[in-house]
Amino acid sequence: MAFGSALRIAITFYALTAFSGAVANEAELVGPSIVQINGEITKATEASFLRILEHEDISSVELNSEGGQVYAALSIADQIHAQGIDTWIRPNNECHSACALIFLAGERRLADGLLGVHQFRTDEQDNSLTQLVVSDIYSSLSSYGTPDELISVMLRTPSDDMYVFSREEIERLGLSRLQVEVELSHLQVVTSNLHQDWLVGTFLNTHTAQPFYAMESRELEPVFRIVHYPGRSYAFGELIWHNRRFQPGATHLRFVFERDRNEHGESGTMVTLVQVDLDDVGYSWDFMGGQLSVNFMNAFIYGHRLRIEDFSGRTIALFSLSGTRKATSDFIALMQ
Repeated sequence: MAFGSALRIAITFYALTAFSGAVANEAELVGPSIVQINGEITKATEASFLRILEHEDISSVELNSEGGQVYAALSIADQIHAQGIDTWIRPNNECHSACALIFLAGERRLADGLLGVHQFRTDEQDNSLTQLVVSDIYSSLSSYGTPDELISVMLRTPSDDMYVFSREEIERLGLSRLQVEVELSHLQVVTSNLHQDWLVGTFLNTHTAQPFYAMESRELEPVFRIVHYPGRSYAFGELIWHNRRFQPGATHLRFVFERDRNEHGESGTMVTLVQVDLDDVGYSWDFMGGQLSVNFMNAFIYGHRLRIEDFSGRTIALFSLSGTRKATSDFIALMQ
């Protein structure tokens, strides 16, 4: 196996926390760089979102809304698109109607909940005004890179109905966007699958015409990645940030794998100290075979959490290991 390339195809994943005291229909800052939009989207939602943007650097917007006012949603969506903010429909939640406009504007976007669309209409009985609204929506969705099939479904679903996309449709249409084309202009996605918190795919470097296989975390800041180039006898790992820069060098990192008691054995912790190289975007290390690599991958597959520390014991990254067994199985199948 081998790990590499500055590929950005994970979506930032945040734990949900209950917050109280929010004003109805207002966007709410719920954590460092995270905004939640809950309930009906109104002018108050738009105004509160814009106020937050004036004072905070927002990286992700979490959505749970049945819809609301079209132009309020478009205003929010345009800001999300312009500033490269991610969007997430949280598990067991919905994002319907005008909310879908916001979701589709995300730089990276993930639909773990329900995504629904339908025709938009104005309250006024004015065909020309309705056509203007449709034109504005179409223009915005096109600029967000929305699949034509979604737009077609939207235009064909009556305003008093709702078309909710299935899991298969979300995957087939690429409605959950785990890569950013702007950052990947020299990379072409051939295949990709998401297994809980881990993504596996085949990619082509169009600059070198070299295909490679990658398995990486859903977490983006930083992203943990394992890469293998066909024809090489080893793999390498990467821990990459896309908003930080480092001085090149070398050091050691401590990988702390934690496992809860389950059908695969007792609870426990495995700690591995790994020598790593440091370049301008993060850390990398080789998997050259031997017992150390075997132990590392066994802990990766059967563990539940991974904490990465520097030599002094400071935590620099945390990852869920949910899905690593299936992801690793797919990854190995690609390499064979």
